[in-house]
Amino acid sequence: MAPTTKPSGIPWLGEVPAHWEVKRLKHVARLRSGEAITFDAIEPEGDYAVLGGNGLRGFTTDFTHEGDYVLIGRQGALCGNINYGRGKFWASEHAIVCNPVTAVDHFWLGELLRSMDLNQYSQSAAQPGLAAERIEALRIPFPPLPEQRAIATFLDERTARIDGLIARKQRLVQLLKEKRQALITRAVTRGLDATVKLKESGVPWLGEVPEHWGVYPIKRGLEYLTDFEANGSFESVKKNVSFAESDGYAWYVRATDLQNGFIADPVECRWVDEPTYRFLERTSLVAGDLLVAKRGEIGKLYVMPAVDVPSTLAPNMYLLRLNERLHPVYAYYFLMSSSGQAELRLKDRSTTLGALYKDDCKEIMMFFPPLPEQLSIIEEIERSTLRIVALISKVEQAVLRLQEYRTALISAAVTGKVRVPH
Repeated sequence: MAPTTKPSGIPWLGEVPAHWEVKRLKHVARLRSGEAITFDAIEPEGDYAVLGGNGLRGFTTDFTHEGDYVLIGRQGALCGNINYGRGKFWASEHAIVCNPVTAVDHFWLGELLRSMDLNQYSQSAAQPGLAAERIEALRIPFPPLPEQRAIATFLDERTARIDGLIARKQRLVQLLKEKRQALITRAVTRGLDATVKLKESGVPWLGEVPEHWGVYPIKRGLEYLTDFEANGSFESVKKNVSFAESDGYAWYVRATDLQNGFIADPVECRWVDEPTYRFLERTSLVAGDLLVAKRGEIGKLYVMPAVDVPSTLAPNMYLLRLNERLHPVYAYYFLMSSSGQAELRLKDRSTTLGALYKDDCKEIMMFFPPLPEQLSIIEEIERSTLRIVALISKVEQAVLRLQEYRTALISAAVTGKVRVPH
């Protein structure tokens, strides 16, 4: 009996079905960069799509290609991305277009290239990019055209079902997050007693408030507010920051290092040496400090958790140390509520990237329940949302497993590791 598989001679691929060929990519398709197009020529609407390395960029009045093509991202951190051009479209200079030189199913080819992780062949660390000649020289498995089409049909059907399931689970996550947000908003703006008398807060977008609560700017609950630049000018601070290895003296806490009240994996965090920490000691952190983003995504905030090493603040956050009028966790929940987020957006005076100025931060309006009531609200929020948070995590893990299965299924089909019925 003839062998059903044979060595491909490609280390990452291993064996392939015995009747498949192994070819250089250049014998299947020639890779050519798209054509340059100016920013002014791209509109939000138009006759023809402009496709770059990461997909749709906008529309224009002319086209460079007509038909079905595979597009490969040429530059940037996501170079090697796979997209598809269909009909009449403009392929920009940031995309590499696969022009077939033999009969090939474009969807099969695109998914094969996706499974090959072309980003690993990028050159230049400063601005990663793909050289078309290098990619053309790669060897690929090449089944007969009817089998390519069968694989493409199989994947189209299977991935559509997987994508539908992923979309439903992602929608469930969104609904659960909205439910959690509603529970938090209700607790921090109305309290736990449904029969309590209400009064107008005096702030239209905050609405009514229990009549025994105070309505004040957050500065009434501040011991002090400081930031990175309190240590001197930003330029002078930058010159004095020395980063250390993972066993450095202190954590240099950035907004990206804090997620849901916890420090991220220390491997991903930055450290500073002791002289740098002493220079930045004005912004050293303790458990319970409220950290509020002041640039970029306004509305991100965290309660500093307890850590067993010294830590100091990065330049993209304010440090709010609260006094006995405000519990930091209650303040966190209030500012994460729909009312608090609306208040933070109103304080953002930037027109582009987002900017919360120190004086505006101090004027954020908040509700001030009595401290014992704040503690009861915190306890109820954490009790009532515990199951929701666990369910969100469970569904998100299921989404990750489905995405991994989708990737594995595509790779196995396009490389002949699973047989696909014709």
